[in-house]
Amino acid sequence: MNSLDVIIFFINIILLVYITYKINSLRSSLLHYRQIEENVAAMIDKHLQLADLVLEELEGKINQAGAVLSPGMENEQAAAEEEKERQDDHAATMNKKRSSRNESSAKIIRLRQQGFSVQEIAERLSISQGEISLKLNLHEKLAAGQLKNNS
Repeated sequence: MNSLDVIIFFINIILLVYITYKINSLRSSLLHYRQIEENVAAMIDKHLQLADLVLEELEGKINQAGAVLSPGMENEQAAAEEEKERQDDHAATMNKKRSSRNESSAKIIRLRQQGFSVQEIAERLSISQGEISLKLNLHEKLAAGQLKNNS
């Protein structure tokens, strides 16, 4: 073995150590990202539960007030119940839309990480390139903000 072979051997070892370090760093970042994602989902669930509790409490107070009011107020109570049903339907619709948007964003990010271009992602998901770019930019800004906050 000549000296050039030894130098190449050591350079290969250094590169191997560096690549291993970067892979471990990326794995750590991925785990951290997933933990943040789980925390955000838990916070959203908690806020939704609190909103449901507040709505239930308000509904109980409305029912109590309706029992005290004169019988002529029954129409107004029925209208209030209809309004609550409409609000519940609206909340359910918004939750479905939010879930659908989150799934769509996750698909976009996953495809981008797999190396697909904005145009390829748009064609695959039948979504405009502008929307794809917007979601990717938002994801990058959110990720950058999280990294700054964690530093």
